[in-house]
This record gives sequence, C-alpha cells and structure tokens, in this order.
Amino acid sequence: VTRYRPRPDESELKRHIDGANVDGSVILALPTDEPFEGGALRVWDSKSTLHEYAMAPGDCIFLDTRVWHQGCAISSGARYALVLFLKLDK
Repeated sequence: VTRYRPRPDESELKRHIDGANVDGSVILALPTDEPFEGGALRVWDSKSTLHEYAMAPGDCIFLDTRVWHQGCAISSGARYALVLFLKLDK
C-alpha cells in the first residue's frame, strides 16, 4: 500500500517504470477517510503522449512494465493506492 500526503517526499511518486524483474503492475485506488486534492496518475504511451487519470476509490489500472507513469502530487488530505507487481510464467 502506498500513501501520499502533502509533505516533503510523501506527496508524489516521480516518473518511472516498474523495473526489469516484473512484467507489469496493477494500481487500485483505495478509499480514504481524508479526501484529497490532486494525486492523478500520469501515463506516457510509446509515442510519448501523456494521459492523466484522476483515479477515484475503486478505480484500477493495469500497466505493462515498459510504461512510464507517475503518481502526481497531492495538495491536501491523504491518498492510498494498492500496487501489485505481476510476474508471468512463460
């Protein structure tokens, strides 16, 4: 579970890919008792096009390991996300 709060080093997750040891990831936005502002998920596709998703509690996204993404900063409240890393048997 990842928690985002409007504090230094806790408000966002910088642009990244999930690494060579996984085949993808699943991000599930979790409910919170503290409503938050900001915190969208940014995704870049293979053509460097930016997509931004304001994920509400219960929203889920599947990402391939080669997809660049970022958890944008929140400005108030707290945002929680469950992140699962996938490894496929080949």
